[in-house]
Amino acid sequence: SGITLLDNTAVAAPVFTYPAASYPFAVIEYSVSRNGNFRVGRLLLTNDATAASSSDDFVNTASTGITLTTDISAGNVRVLYTSTNTGFNGTFKYSMRKWS
Repeated sequence: SGITLLDNTAVAAPVFTYPAASYPFAVIEYSVSRNGNFRVGRLLLTNDATAASSSDDFVNTASTGITLTTDISAGNVRVLYTSTNTGFNGTFKYSMRKWS
């Protein structure tokens, strides 16, 4: 069913988290659908348990207005999003590989 990404989210909000110390490496393949626009991408993530870094490679049919970022909070890597104001929520689906 996916994770709902709310419309008009100007302050970065978490999509999901995972333990930073356990998994310094992750590859997340994902899709976003929002108001008939579609995006598919891949997030490459690494962290040293105090800071996280990511690269987002994607293609879309038209802009979904969703921006993904990462950080570390309370020992967890957080995948975060912001969204523009379009009047429509989005749906996020993903598959993740993580390892140490």
